[in-house]
Amino acid sequence: MNRRTGRIAVEAVEMEPHHSNPIQYFNHLKAFYYVALCESFTRAADKLSLSQSTLSIQVQSLEQQLGFPLIKQNKRRVELTEEGNIIFSYAKSVFATLDDLASAADDIRKRKIKIGTTPTLAQYIVPKVIRKLRSGESGLKVHIFTGQSREVIDRIKNYEYHIGIITRCEYPRDLISLPVAKPKLRFVVNDPRLAAAVDMEDLAGYPIILTDPGSVTRDYLLQEFGKRGISIKICAESENAEIVKGMVNLGMGGAFFPAFAVEEDLREGRFREIALPADLCVHIDVVYMKDRKNLTVVRNFVETFKKHNFFR
Repeated sequence: MNRRTGRIAVEAVEMEPHHSNPIQYFNHLKAFYYVALCESFTRAADKLSLSQSTLSIQVQSLEQQLGFPLIKQNKRRVELTEEGNIIFSYAKSVFATLDDLASAADDIRKRKIKIGTTPTLAQYIVPKVIRKLRSGESGLKVHIFTGQSREVIDRIKNYEYHIGIITRCEYPRDLISLPVAKPKLRFVVNDPRLAAAVDMEDLAGYPIILTDPGSVTRDYLLQEFGKRGISIKICAESENAEIVKGMVNLGMGGAFFPAFAVEEDLREGRFREIALPADLCVHIDVVYMKDRKNLTVVRNFVETFKKHNFFR
C-alpha cells in the first residue's frame, strides 16, 4: 500500500467494464465519494469505519466496474482523474438526494399522520385526540378520513392510513388492536307518548333510525333484536349523527347513539332517553398494522390513548 495515498499498489492492467451487484456497486461508489470528498483515504476510512485496505479495494473495484481509473496513481495526495471528476459530480448528486430522502423520511415518520375513523367518532372523539397530540408536537400534520369500520381496516391494510379509531369487528392477523372504550348505546326519542322504560319487545314496529348498511353498530343492533325475534321498523338511515339527531328531534323515530354522542343533548333536554333492560354497548379500538408499530407518529398516538380517557 502507498502510505501517502492509502492505495494498494497493483500492476497496471487494461480495465474492462464489469457489471456487479447493484448493492456492491453502491457501496463502491460510496467509498470513492468519501475518498474524493475528504481528499484522503485515511479520513474517508475513519468516516466510514473501514480499514484503509478495504476502502482501497472498494475504490479499485469501482474502477474495474466502470472500466477507467478514477484516482491518479503515485501522488502525494488524492487527485482525481478527468473521469474521476465526472463520476464525483454524479456521486455528489446521488448522495445529496439520499440526504434529502432521509430527511423527508424522518419528517414523514414524525410529522404526518393519516387517521381513519367512523363519522360519529370523527365528530365527537377525534378532535380531542388531535388537540392532545398537537399539544406535544405543534408541527404535526393530521389528515382525518371517515368511513365505516371495515372500510377503515381495508385502507389501513393497504397502507393508506397509519391508524384507525373504529367500532370493533373482525380483524386480520396483521393488525394490532388496542381496546380504548366500551360505550353504552342509548336509545333516544322526542316522543312524549313512549314510556320512560320499555322492553325491547315494545319497540317492535316502532320507527327507528339506523346508520347505513355495512355499519358495525347497525349489524350489532339488528343481531340483538334478531336474537329476541323482534323485527325493527327502519324509517330512515344515515351515517351522519347530526342528521339522525335532526330526524329524532322532528319526531320521526328513535335512534341508538353511543353515550358520548348524546350526553350533552340529554343534559340540555333536547331528547328523552328510553331505558332498556338489555345492556347494549359497542367496543371502540385503536388499530394499526404490526409492521408500523415503531413509527414515531403511531407510537405517540397509541401512548396518547393509553394516558388519556377521551370518552368521559
